[in-house]
Amino acid sequence: MTMLTSDLNFADYFYYLLKLEADNLHVASSDWSVGSVLNKQTSHSILKNISRFILDGDETEVLLKLKELNNPSNICGRVFRPGEATYTCRSCAVDPTCVFCRECFVRSEHKNHKYKLHSSSGGGCCDCGDPEAWKQHPACSRHNVDQHHTSDDARTRLPTKLQENGEYFFHTLLKFVVDMFTVEHNEVSDLPPSLQSSSSVDKFATVVFNDESHTFDYVIGVLSHAVQCTNNRAADFATVIDREGRSTVLCGSKTQCHNAKELVTNPPHSTLDTLKTEVMHIYNVVYQEFALEVLAWLTKLAEVSEGLRLILCHILLKPQENGDSFTTMLMMSDTKLWKVARNAYHQLVMSTCLLFNDQKRIFAVAYVKAYPQLISQYLLDDHEHSESITSISVQLFTVPTLVHYLMVEHNLLNVITDTMISVCCVRTSDHREEHEISLKFDPRRLQKNLRRTGFCFYDLKYALTNVPTQWTQSISEKFQQFFANFAHYLASMEGMDAVVRKRDRHLEREQEWESGVTMHMRFIPIMRQLYKWCCVNKETTIECVRCVVGFMKSLYQRENVIKLVPYNGTTYQCVDYDITEKPVSVHYPLTRLLAGLFVKCGSLGIKFEEIGISFDILSLAEPSMRCLSLCGQVFAGAWRRNGLSLANQVFYCRDYRCRTESFNRDIQLLQACAANMDPNHFFVAILDKMNLMDDTRFEEHLTSFTEEFISILIFVVVERYIVGVGEVTWDEILKREVIHTLGDGAKPHSKIHKYLGEEAMDNPDWERILSEVADYKPSTSVNSVARYELKIDHLDHISPFFYHYNSGQANAHNEVLKRKKAKNLSLVFVPQPSPTFTTFYTNVPNLLTCQSLLHYLSSILRIYLPDGETRIQTTDKLFEKVLFLIQFGIVEEMEKVKINEDDGFKFCEKATEGELFSVLHILKSQDSVAIHKDTICWILNAVEKVKNLRSGNTGENEDGNTELQQASSSKTELERWVRKKKVEDRRKELMMQIKKMQEDFLEKNPHLEEEGEMEGEVVEEKKKRLSTDVPVCTLLSWQQASLKSTNENEMCILCQADNNNDPLVMSCMTQSALPANNGFDFVCSLDELQGTGIHVTTCSHHMHLGCWRQYFDSIKDREERRRTIRMRRMNGSYSTLKHEFLCPLCSRLSNCVIPSLSHESAMKLRNISASTITVQDWLRLIEDYVDPPKTSPQEFVVRFNVDMEATEDEQWHDAAESFVDTTEEMVMSQSSTVVMETEVDTTESALDTFMTCLLKNLKNMESPDTRDETLLLWVATVTTFQSEESVMRYQGRGVMTPPSIRVTQALSNLVRCFLFKMNQSQDTLQATREKLFKILLGKHEQSIVSMNVFAFFVLLTVSADGVCGALKCSSITNDKNILLLCCVAQLVQIMLMLDEAELQSEVANDDDNSDLLQLFNQIRSYALLPRVERISSRKLETCLVDSFRPFLRCCTLFMHHITNVTPNPTHNDDLYDMLTYLGLPSSILSMFDAGGTASLDPLVERWCKNPHLILRVSKPGPPNQTYPHCVRVRTLIDLDHDYSDMIERAVNFSCPRFKSKDDSVAPMICLACGTILCSQSYCCQQSIDGVNAGACTYHCTQCTRGAGNSGIFLKVRDCTIILLSGDRGCFKSAPYLDEFGETDQGLRRGNPITLDATRVADLNLIWLNHAVPESIVHEMESNRNLVNIDWNHL
Repeated sequence: MTMLTSDLNFADYFYYLLKLEADNLHVASSDWSVGSVLNKQTSHSILKNISRFILDGDETEVLLKLKELNNPSNICGRVFRPGEATYTCRSCAVDPTCVFCRECFVRSEHKNHKYKLHSSSGGGCCDCGDPEAWKQHPACSRHNVDQHHTSDDARTRLPTKLQENGEYFFHTLLKFVVDMFTVEHNEVSDLPPSLQSSSSVDKFATVVFNDESHTFDYVIGVLSHAVQCTNNRAADFATVIDREGRSTVLCGSKTQCHNAKELVTNPPHSTLDTLKTEVMHIYNVVYQEFALEVLAWLTKLAEVSEGLRLILCHILLKPQENGDSFTTMLMMSDTKLWKVARNAYHQLVMSTCLLFNDQKRIFAVAYVKAYPQLISQYLLDDHEHSESITSISVQLFTVPTLVHYLMVEHNLLNVITDTMISVCCVRTSDHREEHEISLKFDPRRLQKNLRRTGFCFYDLKYALTNVPTQWTQSISEKFQQFFANFAHYLASMEGMDAVVRKRDRHLEREQEWESGVTMHMRFIPIMRQLYKWCCVNKETTIECVRCVVGFMKSLYQRENVIKLVPYNGTTYQCVDYDITEKPVSVHYPLTRLLAGLFVKCGSLGIKFEEIGISFDILSLAEPSMRCLSLCGQVFAGAWRRNGLSLANQVFYCRDYRCRTESFNRDIQLLQACAANMDPNHFFVAILDKMNLMDDTRFEEHLTSFTEEFISILIFVVVERYIVGVGEVTWDEILKREVIHTLGDGAKPHSKIHKYLGEEAMDNPDWERILSEVADYKPSTSVNSVARYELKIDHLDHISPFFYHYNSGQANAHNEVLKRKKAKNLSLVFVPQPSPTFTTFYTNVPNLLTCQSLLHYLSSILRIYLPDGETRIQTTDKLFEKVLFLIQFGIVEEMEKVKINEDDGFKFCEKATEGELFSVLHILKSQDSVAIHKDTICWILNAVEKVKNLRSGNTGENEDGNTELQQASSSKTELERWVRKKKVEDRRKELMMQIKKMQEDFLEKNPHLEEEGEMEGEVVEEKKKRLSTDVPVCTLLSWQQASLKSTNENEMCILCQADNNNDPLVMSCMTQSALPANNGFDFVCSLDELQGTGIHVTTCSHHMHLGCWRQYFDSIKDREERRRTIRMRRMNGSYSTLKHEFLCPLCSRLSNCVIPSLSHESAMKLRNISASTITVQDWLRLIEDYVDPPKTSPQEFVVRFNVDMEATEDEQWHDAAESFVDTTEEMVMSQSSTVVMETEVDTTESALDTFMTCLLKNLKNMESPDTRDETLLLWVATVTTFQSEESVMRYQGRGVMTPPSIRVTQALSNLVRCFLFKMNQSQDTLQATREKLFKILLGKHEQSIVSMNVFAFFVLLTVSADGVCGALKCSSITNDKNILLLCCVAQLVQIMLMLDEAELQSEVANDDDNSDLLQLFNQIRSYALLPRVERISSRKLETCLVDSFRPFLRCCTLFMHHITNVTPNPTHNDDLYDMLTYLGLPSSILSMFDAGGTASLDPLVERWCKNPHLILRVSKPGPPNQTYPHCVRVRTLIDLDHDYSDMIERAVNFSCPRFKSKDDSVAPMICLACGTILCSQSYCCQQSIDGVNAGACTYHCTQCTRGAGNSGIFLKVRDCTIILLSGDRGCFKSAPYLDEFGETDQGLRRGNPITLDATRVADLNLIWLNHAVPESIVHEMESNRNLVNIDWNHL
C-alpha cells in the first residue's frame, strides 16, 4: 500500500486510501464462507496508515507515551463486559445501580461491609470515584487521589500535531462513521461523493437482519433454501445474525441477491412476519464494516489517552451543519442500526462523554430533548433494551446533580411523564381547566407495549431516587407541575379493568387482567420515591394533597349520589353505590396516592383541618371502601361466576408484591376517614358497602360477609405499625413483620426477605432484627435449606388476624398453638398493646366505643345464645374475631388508663352499657362456645382490672391474665397427670397378665425351661468365641460358618409372593464407567478385551422374572401407544427403546435385571475344603499345569508333594497321606459341583436375561469390544468393585464397615453371576486361563506388573476354580496364593512407578528401614532403573502404604462378597487389619518371602525383566500415571471458594468458532475436566451419529471416555448446575451458599456466596456413583417442565 506524505489533507488522504483499496477491502468469493465480508488484513493495513498519519509514529509506542501524559485518574469508568462480576455496597450505595468493578471493589473499604454480587449483562460502567454514587468511601485505593489538574491540562500536554489537528482528524473519521450508519446506502451511487469509485465491480450482497420474532430453526430453514447451502452453514449464518445483528448470506450479482432476498422474505407456507433483508452493493457493506473497525480504534484511543478522550468528546457533542451533533444523529438512527453497530457507538459514548461532568451534562441535555422520539422508536423496535440507546438512561438519571439540573432547566420529570402518557393514553382535549380529566386510558395500547413501556417507569424511578437537599423555588415549581401531570395520569387509570358481578351464568370469556397488575407493580417503586419528594416540607405535602383531591373531585363528584341509611334508630348519609350492581375495580391509583399523602401528613404532624379539603372525606374514601368490600365478597365466594381474572386481581391486591400500594393504602385511607368523621357514620358506611344492611339479599354468604366485615374493622383499629399512622420506628415495624412472617412456621432467609418487601428495602439492617427474634436452624441435608424459627418468647406477639396474612397463612395461629402447647404456655391469644396514633389519626380508637359498633357486636354474640336469632350461621372464626375485637378494646383502654386514669376512651363502660359483657357471662357456661371459655374468662377478668385501674385500686389482679394463665396451666397439668396415671395403670395390668401367662405355660411344659437354659449357654459360648476370634476370609472354618447363615426369603414387589419357583431378579442400571482413579483403566491389557468399564447398580427390590417381563411389556405397550397417537413427549424421562424402565417400587432408573442368587448356590460351584499347600508348591503345580513335564516316576511323587531327598519310609508315608488327602479333595470337589437341576435351570434363565439386557445396553454406550459374556461380567465386576471402593474412600468409610443394602446386593449378586457364568464357560476360557497363569509365572510377553492387578486378581481367582481338580487343591488354597502373589505384583508395580519427587529428602538415606530401601532399589534394578539416592525411608513406607491401601481395600471388598465372611466392623482400614482378614503376612517385607515360607525373588525378577515393562517404566510418564497420584479418587475439579472468582474464570470466554463476547454466549464449565464451553447456541454444535448436538452434549462423549455420556456442568452466569445425560438433563443448585445457608440460582438475591463442602461432596458422590442419569430421571419425574427442554442441543 502506498504511503502518502503527511502534507496532504487528512480527509483526502483517508478517502484516497479507501478508494485505492476498495477492491481489496472485501474478501474474495472463493475465500468467504460465513460472517464478515471485510478483508481484515486490508482494513488493518488502512488503520495502520491512518494511525501513523495521526499519531506520527508507531501506534504502540505513541500510545504508551500518551498514557504517561494522563492526569492521575480519580474515576474508574470501566465499561462492563457481559458476565462480569459487579458489586454494590448495601450500606453505602446511594441506589442499587451504583456498582464497583472487581478490581476496584477488592481495593475498597466496602469489601468489609454487607454487599451484593451480580453478574453484569454488559453496558454499565464502574462508579468508583464518583462521590454522588456513594454515601462514604467513594473511591478505592487506586482512584483515591487528589485531582489537582483538569482534563484540559491533559490536552495541553498532547503532542503539537494532535493539539492543533486532533479535532480535524477525529471529525473526518466520525463523519465517515456517521455517514455510513445514518444514511441508507444500497447502491454505489448512494455513497458520499468522496467514496464514489470508477471501478466497474458489479458485486452485491444479500444481508439478513436479526429480529426477536423468528426462531433459529426458522431462519436456518429459510436460509438453507434461499442460498442453497447446508444446514450447518445456515446455522452458522443464523448464529452470526443473532450475535452481530446481521449477516451477509450471499455474494453475487444483483439478480442473484434479489432472488435470494425474495426467497428469504417470502418463504413458501409461512405465516410469520417478514424477515428483514436488504440487497446492498458490496462496497457499501464493507464500508459499514470498516466503520465498525474505525469506531473500535477510536474507543481504544479514548480509553488510553485522557487528552484524546476530551477531543473526541468535543467532536461528538459539537453541533454540525444541520444543527445536530454526531451523538444526536447516531441516537436518532439507533433503531436502524444492527446490533454490533449499536454496541460500538454506545461503547464510544460511554468511554468519552460520560467520563467528564461537563460533557456528560451536554450529552444528557441532548438525550432528554430526544427522549420522546427515542422511546417511540424503541417501542417499534424489536431488539432488547440492553441493545438500545435508551438503556443509557441509568447512567444519566441516577446522578443527583445532573437530574436536578435537567429537572429545572429541561423539565426532565415532565418529559418522562408525558412520554408515558403518550404511550398509554389518548388526550380528549388539548386545553383543560385545572384538575379537569382530559386523558383517556387505552388498555389495548398498554397491552401492546407493556414490556417496553416498563423502562419508562424505571427512568422515572431513577430520576426520583435522589431528593434535593436544598428545596429551591424553581425545584418546587417544577415538581408541582410534574406532580399535577403525574396525578392526571393516575386519574386516567382510576377504576380501570372494572367488572360487574355475574349473577345468572358464568363469565364466558376471561377478562385480560395481567396488564393492570403489571402496571401496578411498576408504579410501586415510583410511589416510594415520590412520597419522599412530597414530604420535603409541609407546604409541598399540603399542595400535593389538594391537587389529588381536586382530581378526585372531578372524578367522583357527579358519580357519588347520596342516600339515607337508617341503623339503630339513626339515619346516616351514605354514597349510593352498590358494588354488586355497578362496575367496581381493584385499581384506584389516585385514591391510594391520596392515602399515602395522608400518611405523610401524619408523619409531619399536619392536622386534617390544616389541609382545607372542600370535598367530603367519606367520598374520598369511597373507592377504597369499594375495593375492600369487593375483596371481602370475593373471599366469601359471592363472585365465583366472574371467573379467575377477578380472583387473580384480588389475590395480587393483598399479595406481598402489591399490597404496599393497594391493600395497605385502602386500610390507611379508611383509618383517615374514621379519624376525621363521626365513627357511627363511618361504621354504617362500611356496613352498607358490604351489603350487610339487608340480611335477605345474600343469605348464603351472610356469615362470610360478616367475617370479612369484622376483619376490616380489626384492621382499621389495630394496624398502626406504619410511620405516619402510628408513633413507631422502622425497627418496630420490621420486628412485627418478621414475627408474623415466621408465625406460620420456620422459613429461609430469602422467603422472609421476599415477604417483607418495602420494609426490608428501607432498612437494610433488618437481619439484625431477624437474629433478635428468631433462631437460625442450619440445613440438615443437601436437599434442605437453612431456616429461621421464631423464638418462644415472641409467640405472644403474634396476632391471628394480622392484616398481611393471606389464605395460605391461615394456619399461623394453629402453629402458634402447637408450639405453645408443647411448652405448656397459655393458649389464649391476647392482643398486644399497639402504639398510639399520630395526630392525623388520633381519633381512630373512638370507633371501638361508638354505639353502632357495640350494638352490632352484641347482636352477633346473641346469636350464639341458646335462644338467639338464626339469621346467620354461627362459626368459630366469626366468634374469635368478635372476641379479639373486644379484647383489643380492653387492652387499648388499659394502656390509656395507665397513662391517664381519667382518659375519655371508656370502652368497658360503653360495652357494659351495650350488654356485651352480660352476654359473655351467659356464654361462658354454654357448651357451644366451650373452646373459647378461656378467652371469655380473660375478657371478664380484664374488665375488672380496668375498673380497678380507674378506681385507683391496683393491688388486686395486678396482671389481668395471671389468674387465667395459672388456671389454664393448672388445668393442663392436671389433665396431663390424669392421662399419665391411666397409661401407667394400664401398663402394669398388661405386664401382670403376660407374667401370669408365662408361668402357666412353664407349669405345663417344664422340660422346655431346661432346654432353653442349655441352648442359652451354647449361644453365649459361641458369641464369646466369635467375639474373640478375628475373621479370616481364607480360612475354611470361617467360610463354612458363612455357609450356615440362612437368608430370609425375599418377596416379589409385584405379586407379593415369596414362594414361587420363578427366579427372583432385581432391577439394575448398567452403564459405561469412568475411571475410578486418575491413572490406570479398569480393565486388564488383555488381547481379548479392550475399552472402558461397565458399572452396575441396583435398588435391591426383588421381582419374579416372569412378573418383571409382564411389567416391562406393559410399559413398552404404553409408550408405543403414546408414540402412535402423538402423545409422546419430546424427551421422556426414560426410553423403552433403550430398554429403560423405572423400578415399580422406588421409581429408580433401570435398564436391566440382575439375578438374585444365594450364597449357598454360588459356593456349590467352588471347592471349599481344607488344604495345606504352600505357595512354592502351588507355583510348581501351576507350572506343571501350564507346561506339563514328561512322564517319569518322579512326576507321581512330585504331584503328591513328596520330598525325594527324604528316607524311603518318610517318602511313602507322606505320599500315602497326600494321596488320601488328594482323593478326599477330588471327591469333595466332584460332590460340590452337584447342583439341583431345577435350581440350575432357573438360575440360567435369570442369568441369560441379565446377559441379554446387558448386551442390548452395550449398543447404546461405549463398551468393551468383545462378544464373550463371561469377560463382560468380569469387566462389570472389576468396574463396580473399584468404583464402590473409591466412593467409600471418598466418604471416609472403611470397607470393613457394612455398606448399604443396595451396594451389598449389587456386589454380591454380581460376583455370584460371574461365578455361575464362569462355571458355564470353563472350556471356552481354557486358553485365557492358561494365559493368566503364564502371566502370573512371568512366562508371557505381557507382565502382570504393567496391568491392572486387581482386575487380574478377580479373573484369575474365579477362573482358577475350574482347575481345582486338575491341581488337586481347594479354592481356598487358590484364593490365598493368588491373593498373595497379586499383592506382591501390586507392590512391585508401585515401586517401579513411584513418583521420585515424593521420596526426596535433604539428607542421605536413613537407616530406620534399610531393608525396605534395599528391597526398593533391588526391584528397580531388575527393571534396569537407576538407584534412587537421598530418599527418606519414612516417606517411602508412607507412599507404599498409601498407594497399596486402595488395592487392598478392593481385595477385601471382593473377598468379603465372594466368601460371605463378614469382617469385624470394629476394625478400621488399618493395613494390618486388612492383611489379617485376607490371611496374608502382616507386613510388606514379609510378603516377598511368603511370610517366611519361601522366597519370591526369582518370580519378581522374571516379572520385572519383561521387555515391555522395561520399555514402559524407562519413559517417565505423566504425573497421573505415577503413584500415589494414580490411585487418588477421580473427583470433580476444584472450584473456587468465592463465586466471584468463578465468574472471573469465565468472563473472558468467547465462542471458539465466532470470536464474540456477546451476552448471548452462555459459558459453562465442565466440572469433570474444567473446560469452558459455549452452550445454548447453534454456533458450537457438532454431529453425533448424524444428529446435531450442542457443545455440552458433544463434550460428554469426549471428556470422560464413557460415564454413560453423562456430564456435570456449571452455568457460570446463572450459578446453576446442569446434569446432562444424552438427551436428558436437569437443573440443580450450585454448591455455593450465602451466609444464611441458601443457594442463589440466577444470582437474583446477590448475597455473596461461597463454596459449601457438603454440597460439593454430594456432587462428587453423584459423579462417583454414576448417578447422573438416575438424578436426572428423579428430577424429571418430579418436575415435568424439564421434559419439554431440548437437552440435546445444550
